[in-house]
Amino acid sequence: MKIIQWIDKFNPPLGGGPTSVLALINGMQDVKFEVVANAVYCHPLIEKYSGSAIISSFLPYDITGHPKYKGIYKALLLPYKTLSEYIRFKNKKKYLEKADYDILHVNGPEINYGFTTFDRLLHNPFFQKITNFKFVNKPKILTLHGTPSLETNNPADFYNEKRMIEMFDNIICVEGYIYEYVKKYAESKNAKNVWFIPNFVDANKFKYTLPTYNEKLKVLFIGRLDPTRGLDLLYGLIKNLPEYIELQIIGSGASIKINELDSLIDNKTNIKFYPNIQNELIPKYIENADIILNPVKVEGISRGSLESLSCGRPVIMLDKGNRYPTIHGKTGYLIKEDINELLSLLEYINDNRSELEKLGRNARKIVEEQFSTDVIIPKIKKIYENLCYQ
Repeated sequence: MKIIQWIDKFNPPLGGGPTSVLALINGMQDVKFEVVANAVYCHPLIEKYSGSAIISSFLPYDITGHPKYKGIYKALLLPYKTLSEYIRFKNKKKYLEKADYDILHVNGPEINYGFTTFDRLLHNPFFQKITNFKFVNKPKILTLHGTPSLETNNPADFYNEKRMIEMFDNIICVEGYIYEYVKKYAESKNAKNVWFIPNFVDANKFKYTLPTYNEKLKVLFIGRLDPTRGLDLLYGLIKNLPEYIELQIIGSGASIKINELDSLIDNKTNIKFYPNIQNELIPKYIENADIILNPVKVEGISRGSLESLSCGRPVIMLDKGNRYPTIHGKTGYLIKEDINELLSLLEYINDNRSELEKLGRNARKIVEEQFSTDVIIPKIKKIYENLCYQ
């Protein structure tokens, strides 16, 4: 059985999509995998990975991975970015038409991000229509890692999501709210296989450790430097940081956001900022923290929260929608998007640090039983087998 994983931005493996693909490859050593991705500078076009897995990257190079892609150059290079997406998609399509494989597994919904960028500016789905997987005459799966339309309210995003749903008969949703959204829309079109299979975490990599009690309460923020990740609350904490807290920030994002955050921190001695950290280094940072701040505004589980809970570190999230397994007072804390409420909670936690160990044990137990790779990956493998041998 051979699976082709289509994921545009794979190198370097930052974020939920690449992390999921790597976990599937590592967790199914008896399955052949090939990753179809965008070519990036300083990476070979063909790479061998774990077992029999191959990473195939397609030209032209993805300009967004170039060190000079920032500031005014981003605007100037948008036409090139869009044209290169078109050529690259054609190259991938031509390859797939001749390739030998059993299932195509696409990670979306944002395929060909240059098209998405342009269409969002136009508020019109002009270029996204080029991204079409109807040419694939083999079983194909779409994993939806998000629904940007719920964040942007942009007509181009609404169109793209619905068009992607219509193109695939097998859809995996990593969040409950995505599942409800897709199920409702899919049922109005035709019968489809739609599954809710949550994000998962390698519990051996993100292993449980007891918290170490330090003089200062160590608070760690992990996430993209994006408004949807709760930057307002993070910036508010930076401006009003109590003396008893050491704030550590792991933030991925464009250079303009990194520079903006650096300027706000302004050499404060009790704040440490680590931009664009590789995923394999994150467990050590989590283990070194007492509690994790993840004020993501979009409802759902959040991979960052799962990884933290797996390490036995309680998580602070916004009380919005279903946050399970972040349970208020049991595995973490849920708050309103209010800096005063956050500061009050941190003061309570600092005065009751022994509570963190109990919450951390509860968190680890739930992750091991319900969200570990040992539990989730077999569910995805079963879908592969059913589609391949039906």
